[in-house]
Amino acid sequence: MTGIPHLPALLPRYVTRFACTQDKCPDTCCSGWKVNVDREAYARFQALPPSPLQQQLKESVQPEPAPTGDQDFAWIRPAPGTLRCPMLEGGLCGVHKRLGAEGLANSCFSYPRFTRAVGDELSQGMSLSCPEAARLALLSPDAFEFLDTELPIRPGMVTHLPLSGGLSQEDASAVRVFCLQLARAREVKPWARLAVLGMFCEQLDALLQRGGGAATRALLEQFQSQLSAPGLLAALEATEPHHAEQAAVFAPLLRTGLGAPPSPVQGRVLAAVAEGLGGAGEDGRGEPSLLRERYERGVARLPAALAASAPLLLEHYLLNELFREAFPFDRASPFAHYLDVVLRFGVLRLMLAARCTGETLPDAAALVETVHVFCRRYQHDPQFVREARAAFHARGWDVMPRLFPFLRA
Repeated sequence: MTGIPHLPALLPRYVTRFACTQDKCPDTCCSGWKVNVDREAYARFQALPPSPLQQQLKESVQPEPAPTGDQDFAWIRPAPGTLRCPMLEGGLCGVHKRLGAEGLANSCFSYPRFTRAVGDELSQGMSLSCPEAARLALLSPDAFEFLDTELPIRPGMVTHLPLSGGLSQEDASAVRVFCLQLARAREVKPWARLAVLGMFCEQLDALLQRGGGAATRALLEQFQSQLSAPGLLAALEATEPHHAEQAAVFAPLLRTGLGAPPSPVQGRVLAAVAEGLGGAGEDGRGEPSLLRERYERGVARLPAALAASAPLLLEHYLLNELFREAFPFDRASPFAHYLDVVLRFGVLRLMLAARCTGETLPDAAALVETVHVFCRRYQHDPQFVREARAAFHARGWDVMPRLFPFLRA
């Protein structure tokens, strides 16, 4: 295999600090997930000289019957009786130990990194389904200082997002910068930042559908002016929250996306969430008035929990999702992308609130592991995404401004 090219990319500072914790990881990525093997790695494994590693790879790596592309050409069958990768040796990857990073399949080489190209501009973020990535991103005050650097990036693992709707490269970058700046506008409450972001994406959608991307700068200037005037934020503050609906819609979603049995850390967090919601966290069932009571108590106490030990956690979660996914250009439209971010925010807020219903508030470690477990169990799961979108649509929360009572905490 030839050397891995180094390409210029934009990334948050926390990504530069990341190093796999290997056998110290509390929730290894080598268990519970299907590990894809790309076509090139499969051929490389097949060509290895005889050895115990080659024999184990030969027995464990299975071609996909109907691959959709080169990246999922094959997969690694879990060890019998477990959901763990058979290459895992005491928390360490046997392929990495013997062949080095260049010997890994693309998915193993890249995770938890995700690289996207909007037009010709590369950026790289990380999934917070990795415990160490979550800790670095959510707790480091300077985690989201952005840097330009060169990174080892396999071209096959870059998601290319072409510009459309008459949008220029410069204007696409300006949109991304505006969204990130809005997500960190600390003078505005997190839910209100999301509300403004939705209004912006809705109008950007209409603009791009008309092929009017050249007018993007005017739209950005309009929203920047509105944010500096009191009227918009005052109107949002007058919104009444619909806590009962929030809890009733999102608690049942916690029973989706659970194909694999939970790891110990996942099981502990899911049990704590279930207890915090009065028993509704595991199966979505429970007495409605008790669920609302617990949720309202948790939502009211969540700001104090964050202020005490992880003041930037929600802001950094949103920043990470917007940056990692090259928001708002990684879905069918900016508004469709926005809705996916918002529905994840709603379920995560429910889980965090559930951790805040007890006598004592959760510490930073408990809050971070809740984000990690949410990302690990739900965020990457297609069934969860489908059911959450359907729940949004059924309640009419997929249009503005009917979304405001959902967002309001």
